[in-house]
Amino acid sequence: MTNSTHYALRTPTIIGRDAEVRVVQDALANWGQTHVLYFYGPGGIGKTRLLERIGEIAEQFDTHEHPIRWSKIIDLYLSVTHSNSGIEKAIYTAVDPDQDYFAHYWNLRTSFEHLRHEHIDAQRLEMLRVQLTAEFVKAFNALTEKVRVVLTFDTVELVQYENDIIQMICQVPAEAIAVKAWLLETLPQLNNTVIVFAGRPKNNRLDADLGAAFADKRRRRYAAYELAGFNEAETARYFQEIIALAKREDRTHQTIEIEPAKLYAYTDGRPIRLALLIDLAVYSGADIGDLFSVELPDHPTGKGWQDIAPRVIARIQKLETGYPMYDTLRYMALTRQGLDAELLHALEPGWSLDQCQQRLNGMRHFTFVKSRPDWPRIYLHDEMYDLLDDPKMGFMPIADRVSKWQQIAHFYQDQLRGTVDEEAQQNLKIDVLHYRLRADPRRGFEVYFSRWDEEAIKAALVGFDMRLRDEFLRFFQQPDATRRAEHDGLSQSMVDRDSAVRWIKRHIIRGDNQKAAQIAEAILQFAPTTIRVSSTFAQSASPLEPALAAKARTIFATGDVYFWAHLITYYAEALIYSGNESLGQQELSNAITLLTAKAPADEHQTWWRQRILGRAYNDRAYAHWVSGRYNTALADYRHAVRYLRQADLKDELADTINNEAYLYAVMGRQYNADSLIEDALNLRRELNLRFPLAMSLTTQAAIHALLGRPDEAIHPAEEARRIANELGNPRAKGLVMLTLGQAYRMQGDRAKRGSYDIKSANELFAKAEGALEEARKIFVTVNPRDDQVEEPLRCWQALNELADTYTDWAFALESIAKSQDEAQAKRIRAIEFQRQAADIAVRFKLERQALDTYDDLAQTYADSGDLSTAQNWLARVESTIPPEYRLQPGGFRDIVEPIDEYWLALGKLHLQKAIWTAKQLGTPVTGSEKDRLLENMMTDFVFSVAYFEKFSDVAPRLRETLAAVHRRIRSLKGERLDQMRDVVKVVCSKHGVKPDRLLLVIDDVAGLREGEGAHG
Repeated sequence: MTNSTHYALRTPTIIGRDAEVRVVQDALANWGQTHVLYFYGPGGIGKTRLLERIGEIAEQFDTHEHPIRWSKIIDLYLSVTHSNSGIEKAIYTAVDPDQDYFAHYWNLRTSFEHLRHEHIDAQRLEMLRVQLTAEFVKAFNALTEKVRVVLTFDTVELVQYENDIIQMICQVPAEAIAVKAWLLETLPQLNNTVIVFAGRPKNNRLDADLGAAFADKRRRRYAAYELAGFNEAETARYFQEIIALAKREDRTHQTIEIEPAKLYAYTDGRPIRLALLIDLAVYSGADIGDLFSVELPDHPTGKGWQDIAPRVIARIQKLETGYPMYDTLRYMALTRQGLDAELLHALEPGWSLDQCQQRLNGMRHFTFVKSRPDWPRIYLHDEMYDLLDDPKMGFMPIADRVSKWQQIAHFYQDQLRGTVDEEAQQNLKIDVLHYRLRADPRRGFEVYFSRWDEEAIKAALVGFDMRLRDEFLRFFQQPDATRRAEHDGLSQSMVDRDSAVRWIKRHIIRGDNQKAAQIAEAILQFAPTTIRVSSTFAQSASPLEPALAAKARTIFATGDVYFWAHLITYYAEALIYSGNESLGQQELSNAITLLTAKAPADEHQTWWRQRILGRAYNDRAYAHWVSGRYNTALADYRHAVRYLRQADLKDELADTINNEAYLYAVMGRQYNADSLIEDALNLRRELNLRFPLAMSLTTQAAIHALLGRPDEAIHPAEEARRIANELGNPRAKGLVMLTLGQAYRMQGDRAKRGSYDIKSANELFAKAEGALEEARKIFVTVNPRDDQVEEPLRCWQALNELADTYTDWAFALESIAKSQDEAQAKRIRAIEFQRQAADIAVRFKLERQALDTYDDLAQTYADSGDLSTAQNWLARVESTIPPEYRLQPGGFRDIVEPIDEYWLALGKLHLQKAIWTAKQLGTPVTGSEKDRLLENMMTDFVFSVAYFEKFSDVAPRLRETLAAVHRRIRSLKGERLDQMRDVVKVVCSKHGVKPDRLLLVIDDVAGLREGEGAHG
């Protein structure tokens, strides 16, 4: 029969919940106290109806003296509520629609979302996230000083995101799980509130966690209550009231009578089962008494319903709503994410959009359909989904279901392509994942979940990461889904192993590298001997209980090279970021060896192999870089680039070539550095991520400075500073201020070549000083404030660069302004900062940075006239560097993966010695003494050039050294210049190095001897 009423029949008052209503009324009346009530029971028992009744009670209790605001029902079935921000938004839009109390929170939330979209670093985001939750609590409690608030959460069983076994094995703290943590940590802070949870069945762990969260809290009470079905009398009353209502609304004119005892026996008093029978009776116009046997069933509870359920469903499918119900119901059964007119039209193009909407409107008046005015989609009741999923119902063959799920996934993917809004994109991705998993579990996991969750973790999208994870785990909770997945080669153990690796990644992104390494080591203790190359761990993993260890062995007893290489790569990354570069490099080499020898079996393994190898080579390159092995690092970066390009991972590729470009600049390779940083910037702009763009602009500015182009460094640095200020990111700002300071210093230093007068030089040095002081305030070694960053290396860099600024400033004041006193004051400041920098380098084991500072101290003391102290500092440099790096007669030794930085340090050391010797030539000396000093000076210049060339044949320091040689010999006459030429040839010949560059400098000063050709 046709009926145009678009809502389900329901009793005007709730039936059979007198005890629960009294509990809620008592809680509402207890003004100022926070009550937490957890109602649990099986599906279809009436939990949602009870929550609706609680909203009605709240309205009745709402008075001028004691106002009450209700959150409406926050249904955790909807994926948009599976994140902190989703729950907070649902609450504050309901209880404070005019934003009288949440205005500041809303502004912070908007700012946070803007910063998150710009992909600022995850640690900063995590700090802001904590501040945001604190502001939510503050705003909420300001509201509850004036009003009492009622919060109602439905389908609360879905708050458990993670497989407990993985949490326990990996020792992942509960606070890492977003929504559960929010519920347990935030709700106990809310004042003057009644908080109601409803879920099925009782979740013992959630019950225990809620009890613990609210225990011993002042003015807080917690209690859990089981919801039972109706008793026989309540069953009869419910049935009679609904039938009477249907008659009053002209939905039926039938007299429908069924023995209360039979109703109760066949439905167990479950409201949803009663509702199905009522819908069938009302809308079929036929007697339903034949569904029941003459005698009451004498079998256990629930068996009666199992007997009649197939016939009930078969008859319901034959009902009409103006259109045949079966046509629409079969699509509703397939769409647990809900059904709207657009999707229905896509599934049945022959139905117009208007006809599709009419069909859905017709479904709304059935009790087994869930819909609300604010929901764009309609849903079946959970128990109805379960019934229609049961193969015994014969509702739809699995092959047809798979075909339709694929069609639905394509529909949402088409929508995704045309969607720009990030929140809408995330919602559509959840829809796509839901149906891809059902259509093809393994492909849904490999192609959609794995890649999208990888992106979410990297971008610190904690809420979206959890929503994806939750959707995936919910799928695996279905027995049929697990069976189908295992048939496709995706086992529960594979899912558990994947989950474990993702926890490592999440902690790395948050900057908690020690915890990431602990998680990895908890797993690696179960690795086969063919996988582990080292029996040592950075930190000992806590032992597991025997039963838990046995389960862990079952999960991780695999020779799957892809899993182990994946895990080891991120373990190594955590080690490197924790300062253990040596073990990290060893583990990365192991991962690379494992994967290189393993040919991929399919498209997914091919992509995954490229992705892991790209990451492993990139991480190993970084480890080589921070240990001073620049050439080795560049080789690994080039490997990483190849794999990341093949995998089309543009964000990671941009990171890699950004670092590669900087390293090329350190080596003096201008073309490579300039080309690669342009590529990185183009990728950043293509991806439209402003925080990474600011970082690459800072790198470009640093490259200009390293290559002696400080004027060109200013523009990208200023653009990076503007973005950093807009994003409010202290680390980005600190890094760009370091680079700006260096560029201004280098501009000021040009005064010694006549590029600026002393006034202009002072202005530039003052700019450098201001920028570097700002950086020094940002980077600290301990206890950072909100606007600071704990990063000892950058703190050292700020101090060291400030000292360089004062050293160069002193030289300008001394040589141009002839102001000895001012120059000496600057040098005193330089030494003060250099000593602070040296202390940080020693304290935090920054060995290469210590060498740099020792060399600078030697220079500054020498410039101050204290040659003895200068020589002591230089001796520290010399004693630190291993002897195998020294230039020996016959040439350099072969060193496997050398620390290139040592050659740079030795080059600077001999340059210092040559300059000190040259200064002695300005004092009265005998002719023979002058010859000896000139020979020593030129020998040190030969060694300096040789070391710099060993570091890089285009090292920026080479230019400085050759210019220094030119300045020191241009006053010499022909014979002494010939003597210098001979010294260069003899020393170079003895030590097996090329003399060409130095001979060319001498040729430029002295000219060519008769019969001698030009050098180099």
